[in-house]
Amino acid sequence: MLTTIFTLLGLTWALSTLLGAFNLVRLYLLTPSKLHHYVYHSRTSGGAQKEQQKEPWAVVTGASDGIGRFLAQELAAAGLNVVLHGRNTAKLEKVQAELQRAHPARSFRLLVADADYDEGQPGLDVEAMAKKELDGLHITVLVNNVGGGIRNPLMGDFLEYSPRQNTEAVSKESLFAMHLTHTLLPQLRKNRPGGALIISVGSMADVGMPLTAMYSACKAFNKTLFETLALEDKLARAEDRGKNGANSSGVEIMYVRLGDVTDVSWRRGTGTLIMPNAQTAARAILARVGCGKSVVTAHWAHELIRLGTGALPDWLLERLLLSIMSGWKAEVERNGGDASASIVGNGFF
Repeated sequence: MLTTIFTLLGLTWALSTLLGAFNLVRLYLLTPSKLHHYVYHSRTSGGAQKEQQKEPWAVVTGASDGIGRFLAQELAAAGLNVVLHGRNTAKLEKVQAELQRAHPARSFRLLVADADYDEGQPGLDVEAMAKKELDGLHITVLVNNVGGGIRNPLMGDFLEYSPRQNTEAVSKESLFAMHLTHTLLPQLRKNRPGGALIISVGSMADVGMPLTAMYSACKAFNKTLFETLALEDKLARAEDRGKNGANSSGVEIMYVRLGDVTDVSWRRGTGTLIMPNAQTAARAILARVGCGKSVVTAHWAHELIRLGTGALPDWLLERLLLSIMSGWKAEVERNGGDASASIVGNGFF
């Protein structure tokens, strides 16, 4: 009897392992990106005039450097015009000029706005900003990418940060994306015939990493928000079919996790197998479009890390996280507090 039980457990484990391996291969090797579904012209009635076609646009926040810059590049290569958001006009203009040279058939606009909280100002009116800068565009893709933590280095004990710094982190990492998505979602839901795509660029730190309390909390907030919005869109489509008998195109909403990445503002260097550069990361994010998951890890190596750490018992995972972050903090301190001077990564950011 005992032998039979152990045999069944062994078979169950083997089948589960094989199924998991097959799902990984299918997701990262066999499932093509469906980004092209969102590269389509709209037709708007011009009253007495003929119907006019409107070209598709993507909005990329945090596009002046790192992953955002390469996401804009990949989206333009796919056939989308791109709105480049950032807070530094000079940097944005440089990126715009580079993209225009590389993609002369595409159009590029700048959206200059600081996502940080400013205690002396009434706050950024995202709705008014979007109406002014984006009104009339046929937007089919929104990428919420702006972020970057509280400071360089990214890590620090919670009490090392002032209330204002913590508020700025929430504003930059979560509130700006929330308000921009809330502003554009009604328009995106009306897109026909191809629907729209919303991507929130997340982090594996959303599990809760020591020395990154606010950053981890904001990413966890984003994960829950966009995962829930994906469910709400499915519910809205189901209700629409029930009322009108029509299959609406809807909005594909994704929270896409990333681990360690190089060639970003706070870490320069050559990419590695488990720490790809920003361009590879951007391509991995867009490669997951249409995979059927509302929460997905962009890069295969990061998914292996996630699965491996997720299989550990809680006590061992806790010890591992403490050891990793302690070692990384020591490495950054040896480099004078500059995280960009270290290529040492922990797999989670």
